[in-house]
Amino acid sequence: RASHALPPVVAAHLALATTYGLRPVEMREVGKEDLDFSSGPIYVETRKAGRQRYHLIPPEIAPILQQYNWPPRSTSYVADLFTLLKSTARLTGQAWQEVGLYSLRRGLARALLHGGMNEGQVHIFMRWKRGGQEMAIRYATGTVLGEEGAITHAPALRDEELDRVAFTINPWLPVWGETTP
Repeated sequence: RASHALPPVVAAHLALATTYGLRPVEMREVGKEDLDFSSGPIYVETRKAGRQRYHLIPPEIAPILQQYNWPPRSTSYVADLFTLLKSTARLTGQAWQEVGLYSLRRGLARALLHGGMNEGQVHIFMRWKRGGQEMAIRYATGTVLGEEGAITHAPALRDEELDRVAFTINPWLPVWGETTP
C-alpha cells in the first residue's frame, strides 16, 4: 500500500496534485477550513487569475486528506515535498531531476483531453484563466435565447458533473483507491 509508505504530508499533497492538478502555491493555501468531508467539497484558491472554485473530493483520496492536519506551510516547502517523494521512491537520474509538480499538472490535463473531455471542460476543471481565445467556449456554455423566445441552456456541465467526468478519466485515482485502507 503505497500511501502507507509515504509520510501523510507527502501523500496528501501528492493526492491534491494528481487529482486536481493543483499548483504548489495553491496547495500551500489549502487548510482544514477548505476541506468539507461531510458534504464533499474542497475549496481551491486558484492562482494566476484562474477561477476560484469548489471541487468534489473523490472517495479514493478522502482518507488520505483526512489523515493530514494541514498546518500552514510555504510554497517552497510544498515544492520540496515532490523532491522528498522522488527520493523516497528512489527515482533518480537526470530525467527525474527535471520532473516536478507541474509535470503532474501537465500529465493530468493531457489525460483528461485524451480521455474524452473537450478543451473547454479541461480548461474549467484545471481552473485556467479566461482569455480571448475561449470566447466561443464562454458563449457556447451560457444561457441562450431560443427561436421562440424561450430561454434554453447550451449543453454544459456543472462543476460537480465535470468533476465526476474528470474522476472517471483520471489515471491516478484508481491507484489511490488501491492504497487506502
